[in-house]
Parts: sequence; structure tokens; C-alpha cells
Amino acid sequence: MSITRYSQEVRLDDLNNVHTYAVLAVRPGSRVLDIGGADGSVARALNARGCRVTVVERDPEAVAAARAAGLEVVAGDVEALPDTSIAPAGVDVVLLLDVLEHLVQPQALLARAATWLAPGGVVMLSVPHVAHGAIRVSLLEGRFPRTDTGLLDRTHLHFFDRAGLDTLLTEAGLVPIDLLTVQRGLDQTEVPIDPARLAAGVRDAVESDPSARVYQFFVIARCGPPGPAGGGLLQAVTQRSRETEDAYRRLEAYATALAAALEPLRQLEERYRALADHTLHVEQEAARWQQEAEVRPTALDDLEIERETLMRLLGDRMAELEQAGDTIAVLQRDLEVQRSYAEALASQLPGIAARGGEAAVLTDLDAYRAVAETPAAAVALAGEARELHRLRATMALRLVARIDAWLRGRPTLRRLLRAATRGATRLIGGVSSSR
Repeated sequence: MSITRYSQEVRLDDLNNVHTYAVLAVRPGSRVLDIGGADGSVARALNARGCRVTVVERDPEAVAAARAAGLEVVAGDVEALPDTSIAPAGVDVVLLLDVLEHLVQPQALLARAATWLAPGGVVMLSVPHVAHGAIRVSLLEGRFPRTDTGLLDRTHLHFFDRAGLDTLLTEAGLVPIDLLTVQRGLDQTEVPIDPARLAAGVRDAVESDPSARVYQFFVIARCGPPGPAGGGLLQAVTQRSRETEDAYRRLEAYATALAAALEPLRQLEERYRALADHTLHVEQEAARWQQEAEVRPTALDDLEIERETLMRLLGDRMAELEQAGDTIAVLQRDLEVQRSYAEALASQLPGIAARGGEAAVLTDLDAYRAVAETPAAAVALAGEARELHRLRATMALRLVARIDAWLRGRPTLRRLLRAATRGATRLIGGVSSSR
């Protein structure tokens, strides 16, 4: 819900907020007067915790919103309203959250608020811190920028630092029980800061003062004589929470620095892993080569055996080739003899024909008067004669076949020849018989 510039939902997990402080500090079931309660965001949270809350607000729009939420609202300027219309009976808590800086006479209202308390009641108030580091830097730059909300809200009539707040409480007759702070860095406020415009060392000097981070003061005060402030449970818990947060920030910064310092080690680790992977690869390759080296002697032995076998086979083949060479040499010599004999026979063929042909040759062979100089040559010559006789017979048969084929086309002449042949055969047969 956000209808005014001061509307703000309460988040109880935000322990750096005055509204959270107020809701957690009020005991459940308390009677509460919320001065300047705006649209009632704090009042609604208190109602949810069983408190009875009356809101005093002068902004009409905020009054309407608070009443729409079911809250009890007193409309009007708190500085002008009579006490009876504000708190007819005593209340346990008076809330003045970021209200006093808007009033004309904040000390007077704070003194009146003390009179509205029931016995044991407390006032809970918050004010912005005018000495925050962002304002200090702005003043160093010669600026005092007013804003719509926050530290330099345009409607602020008064500004408080820690000393001014203590004076205000004392003049109102109030004694602080708890004093808490909301803290923000230089870049976390509504006041614009340009780091580029800061002189060297200015930011460090400002941030070195812990109070430069204080954005708001939150005070729980009671009526009574002046005494030492602080010591309440809420302040102790908040302080412990803030110390824990600061320790966490320091630890986070240390972790960041440590991470940067460990970066070379991380790179070295990556290089080591890469080297380890490479070493593993080399070892695997070495193992593979060793395994192959163990297998190779057996393969070499097999190759040597195979080589010896091939050499033996080659030797056998060479011996066979030598034997074949000898055989070929013998055959070549026989061929030369046969060629010489054939040439001699060819030269003697005219003589054979002159002696009466084949019959005469055979007669000469039987009487060893052949032209051959030796009996073996004569036998060879007789073989040649028989081959000549066979060739002549073959030629005669082929001649007869041709004549027969020719006569088939002349049947009359064929019959005459057959008759003549039969007559000749009978004549030859008769002559043979007379002999």
C-alpha cells in the first residue's frame, strides 16, 4: 500500500529499519499512540500482534487510507490538537517515528508525549542523522541538496545529530533506555554523491568515522531523572546483529581477496591437471609400446622360420632348375643330331629316288647297303621311309575322295568307271592265279 511518500510496508526480517525496531520493541497487547502514523503501515503490524493502536495524522489522504484499513484515527495537526482528543487515558507506548523534525516545536511535543504515558510507559522515536557521511561530502562540495524524502526532506524544520538528540530528550524530561541506529553507506542515501568529484582520500577519511554510516537514530525513552543511555535488550540484540553483519562483510572482503590470491594457485592446479593427463597419456602409450615389443619377438621368430622354409624351397627349385637345364642341354644335343641327320637325309633323297624309291631303300636296308653310314642311321632312315609311305597313302586316299566327289555329280561316268574297275580287278585276279 503506497498512497503517500511516507508509506512503507513493514518487513520484520529487515533489521536495519526503524519501523521494524518499533514493531519488535512494542510488547504484544500494548496500548499504542502512533503520532504521524501516515497510512497506518506500522499500526497494522502492531494490530496484528494484538496491540490497540490509535493513529494521529494530519494528511487527509493518509487518514482516509488508515481508516479504510480499519484503524482508529485522530485527524489533525498534533501540535494543535488538545491532549484530551489525542490520549484521554494513559498509553503504554507513544510512537514518534520520523515526526519530530517536521514539527515547529519538537521539544514541547515530546514533553507533552511524556504526560500521555501510563506508568511504565515509554516513548519510541526516530530522527534522521544530519551528520551522515553523504551530507558531510555534499557540504565539502558546497552543496546542501534538499530532497522529497530522507535525510534532507524539504519539509524538515529541524536537523539532529547525536548531541542534538540527547539535548532534546533531556529538555523533554526523558531518559533513553535503548539507542539503535539504521546504517547506510555513502552511496545508499537520497543525497547524490559523485565519487569522481571527491578529492583524493576524502571518501576514506569520511568512512573511517563509524558515525558517518548512521542514517537514523531510534530511541526508546522513559520518564525519569537523567542516567546513562543504552543497556536494553533490543539494543544489545541489534548491536550483536550489526557486529555479525560487519564481521560477515569483513569475511566476504577477505574471501574476495583470498580468491584473488588463490587465482595463481588455481591456474597452477589447472596446469598440473593438464600435465597429469598428459603424463597418463604418455604412460598408456608406453605400456602399449611395451606390449607390442613383447609380442614382436614371437612374430620375428615366425618370420625367421618362414624365411628358412622359403630358402629351402628356393634351393629345391634351384636344384630342379639345374636338373632341367641339364635335360634341356641333352635334348638340345639330340635335336642337333636329329637336325644333322635330317639334313643328311634330305641331301640323299635324290639318290633314294634314283635307286627306285621306297622299295629299293627297304631292300638296301635289309642288305645293309643303305645310304646311312651306321645301322642306327639305317633304322632311322627306314622309319623315315615308312613315314613317307604313310604320307603317300594319305595323299592317295585324299585324291580318291576328291575323284569320288567329282564322279557323284556324273553318275553315268561313275558307273562306267566302276564297271571298268571290276573288270580290271577280275583281270588282275586271273593273272595272279595263273602265276
